[in-house]
Amino acid sequence: MPLHHVEQLEAARVGAGASGRNGGQLGSGQRLGQPELERRFGQERARLLWQLAEEAKALVKARIARHEIACELRPGVLHAAHKAAHAEALEREAAHLERRYGYEQARYVARAEMAVGIGALLDRLPNLRLDPDSEAPRFIGMYERGATEIPVVFGPH
Repeated sequence: MPLHHVEQLEAARVGAGASGRNGGQLGSGQRLGQPELERRFGQERARLLWQLAEEAKALVKARIARHEIACELRPGVLHAAHKAAHAEALEREAAHLERRYGYEQARYVARAEMAVGIGALLDRLPNLRLDPDSEAPRFIGMYERGATEIPVVFGPH
């Protein structure tokens, strides 16, 4: 007899809603950036929130190892800016995390480097294209704006 009964409800097809929006990233920090947490709650509490997030990451990694979960965990999360002012804020935050928290894993990626990286990725996927039989992507959100889904197809045209 199972210990839990789980059901998943979606407004449309499975994966189109919240269940499909979690890419499984294991990131650092909280929803708000550390400078904003410092401004709102002070340096000491902001540091405690940072430590809490780092401890949570360590706990997840330990459980993956202990239970031998084959999840292909890889380090890195990319936060991309779609405006110059946002890019400048990301650059400042990466420097802030290193200077104040000793966190050296945050790195600013300039626009040109991003373009080269995306180009290299797309070169490795020559038959990737938007699905012509699907509706155009719909973008939502204000703070973290993104597409609800971007249907693509692989293979010969």
